[in-house]
Amino acid sequence: MAEPKHYTTGEILGSAWIIAKAAVTAARGGDPAKYDGQVERLQAKACAREQAEQEAREKAEKEKREAEAKAKAERRANSWF
Repeated sequence: MAEPKHYTTGEILGSAWIIAKAAVTAARGGDPAKYDGQVERLQAKACAREQAEQEAREKAEKEKREAEAKAKAERRANSWF
């Protein structure tokens, strides 16, 4: 499982909550490994969020470049008149 580069505040709090539950479970003699799945799901959601944010940034940058190119072409076309 890949780990995201950055976590949101909510993801950090969720992770801390899972870790706290695992620590209490371990202190009571239980198996804290049952929380591994929750951590993996949290990481998967964070990775998906980062991927979506990256795609949105790339799309916005592409649209910006296209708009600038269109404006430049229009200025060039209008300069002949």
